[in-house]
Amino acid sequence: MIAFEPVARIHVLGLVSISSHGLAFLIGALSCRWLCLRRLSDLEGRVLDNSIPLMVLGSCLGARSFYLLSRPDSWSTPENWVRFWDGGMVSYGGLLGALVALVYSTRRYDICLASFFDRIAPCLLIGWSIGRLGCFLTWYGEEGVRSELPWAVVVEGTGYHPVTLYISVGLLLSGLLLLRSPSDHPFRTSALALLCYSLVRGLSDTWRVYETNDLKLLSQAMAGVLCLTAVSMLLYFRKSS
Repeated sequence: MIAFEPVARIHVLGLVSISSHGLAFLIGALSCRWLCLRRLSDLEGRVLDNSIPLMVLGSCLGARSFYLLSRPDSWSTPENWVRFWDGGMVSYGGLLGALVALVYSTRRYDICLASFFDRIAPCLLIGWSIGRLGCFLTWYGEEGVRSELPWAVVVEGTGYHPVTLYISVGLLLSGLLLLRSPSDHPFRTSALALLCYSLVRGLSDTWRVYETNDLKLLSQAMAGVLCLTAVSMLLYFRKSS
């Protein structure tokens, strides 16, 4: 097993203290943008950059909304609904919010949406995999079940499954494979990316500790919905092309 000490903040020269969670997601976002721009035309690159502010807003609202919807006990305290900085974000909602914002932002431009989304989908997985490393570093809210496997991480004397590392590695490998995936049907790579994400999340939930079993079932149900959506996209666009 591997000894591990959570790193909530990174101190730079003793002057600046940076959240390791936020820093990882910032690096992931910048890496994703860099990869996307290498695969897009100049016009598509400008479209992507113009969409970023709305995507950030959409992901934050979506992630927070899904968190609140999954916890009815929070509905009685509306003054806390917008306190997303205190925790309480669900990645499924963030994904949906960002995608809705991106579709809304790109609809007025004269670009092929299928080609656009197929080229950025693998980059999104890679960027998300880097951000997930921040979740592992902080070791907050996404602990794995206890384990004595050789790769288990030991925190305060107890070994656990490194669930967020499973997610990070799974998304990274999926993204790298899809970078070379032939896009012989519209939205094929996008659907495969969604399928990979749903499988990685659904499988990782097997070793993740949730506050209640209902929340675990809800997360696995969401992964199932995304999986069925991805398979439906593959079948529909292959048939229609």
